Amino acid sequence: MSESYRRRGEKPHRAPSVDEMREDRESYPERPRDDGIAAIAALFRERPEYRGRRVGQITARLVHYVGPDIPRGQDGAPKDREVEAILDGHAA
Repeated sequence: MSESYRRRGEKPHRAPSVDEMREDRESYPERPRDDGIAAIAALFRERPEYRGRRVGQITARLVHYVGPDIPRGQDGAPKDREVEAILDGHAA
């Protein structure tokens, strides 16, 4: 039985407006950085020993702290260079 058949009685979700899609598209470059900052803050709060670790070790542990809406793969969790830029206080 297909998923669409099982959901045949449900109301469809409201489609985003053109303005909402534009805003979402234009905010994309900031979202990964903001998510990376939040993940690093959560990591340092829960595991303060990571403050003195190398960037690669911090990056590897961040997978456990990024939200479920972060896609896995190339655009997913922050990379070493992005983590390093965040820790140095520079834009990634």
